[in-house]
Amino acid sequence: MPEAETDVTSESNEAQSEDTTTEVDPNAGAKKALDSERAARKTAEKEIAQLRRELAARDKPAEEVALDNARAEARAEATASANARIVKAELKAVAAGKLADPADAAVFIDATSFEVGDDGEVDVEALNKAVIDLLTQKPHLAAAAQRKFVGDADQGAKGKQAAPVKYDPNDLIRAAFQKS
Repeated sequence: MPEAETDVTSESNEAQSEDTTTEVDPNAGAKKALDSERAARKTAEKEIAQLRRELAARDKPAEEVALDNARAEARAEATASANARIVKAELKAVAAGKLADPADAAVFIDATSFEVGDDGEVDVEALNKAVIDLLTQKPHLAAAAQRKFVGDADQGAKGKQAAPVKYDPNDLIRAAFQKS
């Protein structure tokens, strides 16, 4: 009877250890749903803003509408170029220490796939994940491991230690007189 109990407990322990090794993030589905809802909300907000601009443009003369469109287009271009610079800078900052040359991150990772928020912030976690994915695909880009200090505090010459030389003051005086 005790053998049967130990067999059952060992089997349950093995089953528990297998469960922990193949454990999946239980919140993965919720995170994915939240991300998709956020993307849908951003799209809806952009559409609403566009519709509001169109509604306001109905009452304006054609010249004023054209001027507003040109201003909006210029503003969008300036924002897009600034956002691209922000993403590249953040990407280099995240890649520093992970890649041998942080500029490689901007070459191999598509910076246009990351969005800059209205507050000017970029999702650093997404950038970090992209750099890690790049390192799994191209491990030769990884930075060399930092060399740690090897040695000890005594950095002098190793080997035989010379006996200390004892100087006789009379020898020093004799040597000085011999030179003159």
